[in-house]
Amino acid sequence: MKIKKTLVIGGGGLVGFGLVRAMRKELGAENVIVGDRIKLKDKNSVILDILNTASLEKTISAVKPDLIIHLAAATNVNRCDQEPEWAEKLNIEGTGNVIQTAGQIPVIYFSTDFVFSGTEDGLKNENDTPDPVSVYGKTKYQGEQVLINSTNPGGVIRISFPWYRFEEHPQGIDSRDTLYWIRQTLLKGEDVQAYTNVTAGWTAMGYLEKQFLSLVRKMLTGKIKILHLAGKETATVYEVAKAIRENLIQQGNGEKNLGQVKKGFCEPETGKIASRPEKGGLNITLAESLGWNQPGVLQMIKNHP
Repeated sequence: MKIKKTLVIGGGGLVGFGLVRAMRKELGAENVIVGDRIKLKDKNSVILDILNTASLEKTISAVKPDLIIHLAAATNVNRCDQEPEWAEKLNIEGTGNVIQTAGQIPVIYFSTDFVFSGTEDGLKNENDTPDPVSVYGKTKYQGEQVLINSTNPGGVIRISFPWYRFEEHPQGIDSRDTLYWIRQTLLKGEDVQAYTNVTAGWTAMGYLEKQFLSLVRKMLTGKIKILHLAGKETATVYEVAKAIRENLIQQGNGEKNLGQVKKGFCEPETGKIASRPEKGGLNITLAESLGWNQPGVLQMIKNHP
């Protein structure tokens, strides 16, 4: 499939920043339009509201994209549990509006490993039935179903804890990935309390940027409806934090000047702390057959900050 022009809905966020940056290198800045609910400092951007079909129709009609990337979502896991109606509106109703308005323009819907409970051992593949334990996971899964049950020729990409290498990290946006936050907190001499009971696959944005368009073309050509993109090995937040601290010391940062990594435990409490997948992790066998080759996060931290 030829992709000449792309509309990235929710492209002003953490994941969108990297994808837009990468796609503009291949397609040209004028051919990758960012749609967001707020005005961005980007001449190739538009304001749109996924809860307003007239706004979507106007934008899609004006842009005439070959592909739509749908990233706009309620992603604050704890807030989703505190305000379920907010999560439902954005993640389900908003997604439905995007799919309906797109018609037969392929939509790539970004989802999450939080659609799985993480209560059992073993990495989840694309054919496993989701069993989310948080409002965030439930509404993202329902958003997936909106696309899967439609006639839209696009598909779902699930990722896990997206993160950037320090030198690749986007500046000037509010979102900060977990690894970046851990690194900066330790460098300030402040302690980090990290979950020992939350495991993830940790999707490296550097790999996603480089391989994204190629993978999307293969998804659409092969009519692949769901694809998992994450690291080859999983790790807990605590293990990641310890690896980052060790790497900072190896880089020459004085151990006495760094904060400590302390063990924490995610204890869900209704309306305050949402449940997380304790044994999270995505099986990436299908993605590897398409060329995906991201190592595990601990190996990446050890080899390069």
